[in-house]
Amino acid sequence: MLQYRSLKKKLEESGGSNCVAKQEPTCGVECGNATQAEDIKEGKTLVTSPAITVNEFKLIRSGEDSPENGGKTYFVQEIQRRLPRIEKKHNVFTDDFKIPVKPDVADLTFRLPDCKSDRHTLVLDLDETLVHSSLEIQKQYDRLLHVEMDGNLFDVYVKFRPYLFQFLQEVSKLYEIIVFTSSIESYADKLLDILDPEKCIFHHRIFRDACIQHGRYFIKNLDVLNRDLSRTIIVDDSPRSYFYHKSNGIHIKGYFGDSPSDNELEKLVPLLRHLLSAKDVRLEISTKLDSD
Repeated sequence: MLQYRSLKKKLEESGGSNCVAKQEPTCGVECGNATQAEDIKEGKTLVTSPAITVNEFKLIRSGEDSPENGGKTYFVQEIQRRLPRIEKKHNVFTDDFKIPVKPDVADLTFRLPDCKSDRHTLVLDLDETLVHSSLEIQKQYDRLLHVEMDGNLFDVYVKFRPYLFQFLQEVSKLYEIIVFTSSIESYADKLLDILDPEKCIFHHRIFRDACIQHGRYFIKNLDVLNRDLSRTIIVDDSPRSYFYHKSNGIHIKGYFGDSPSDNELEKLVPLLRHLLSAKDVRLEISTKLDSD
């Protein structure tokens, strides 16, 4: 029988965090204006990274392409022109975070199979995007999970973000849905079974072992999806997660279970519907950033 270890002891060993899902030293490093304000006050560095690489567009024709004739060069040029704006909207202040070089596609040890659908792809983060989970005992929660970690069993209290199930039902009719989480599989898979018991919403589930770990952070390389990135969107509360593909990223405010009036998921639906008509979602996303 698995041994129950006390929450206090576990928190002491993990550096005081009550965020079981992402298993990071503190919850504050991932999200929150207060944390960013402290970083700015301490003079920590601003990190930026290009979202468009030469390799991603090496097959694109040059010269006479335009929106009118359906060519792609126009879109690439527009994305590149808007990169400074994208960087400004997605900047993250850290003390020692430097982006590791993105692996070549040929060097990836994991990639999804080819997409069998002609739909666009919507990549969803899990924790603080769709749900909030905690090891601390909660008076109000939606689900209690028993999760095995390192040979021990822990109680994980889960709160669903408002409008979660309506959101999933709506977007699953429009997109191929992939969950890409930096959480451990034993926790995330059990939770996703609750969110999608019939396994008809999430086409694929990708966990921490597919992320690129850099110190205490996890980067989600969208190249592992094996999808057309001009038709791929990622929604995540942490811009660090999509450093390699910032022009594909839609940032959502983190959800920490304390805001019953939260309507961030509901507000996303019109934008996601609009992006379906885009020739290149990256250009549309950068246009949205320009207008914000």
